[in-house]
Amino acid sequence: MFRNQYDSDVTVWSPQGRLHQVEYAVEAMKQGSATVGVKSDTHAVIVALK
Repeated sequence: MFRNQYDSDVTVWSPQGRLHQVEYAVEAMKQGSATVGVKSDTHAVIVALK
């Protein structure tokens, strides 16, 4: 994929009606494992799925 004027923000639609940032996120998700991190004032938790 290459960068263009429509992939600078998740709320910018291309003329074809596509959200490039969302498509990039979906492709990245397909290539790796899901990871979520949560932080509070006293704790931090990271969960990863393989």
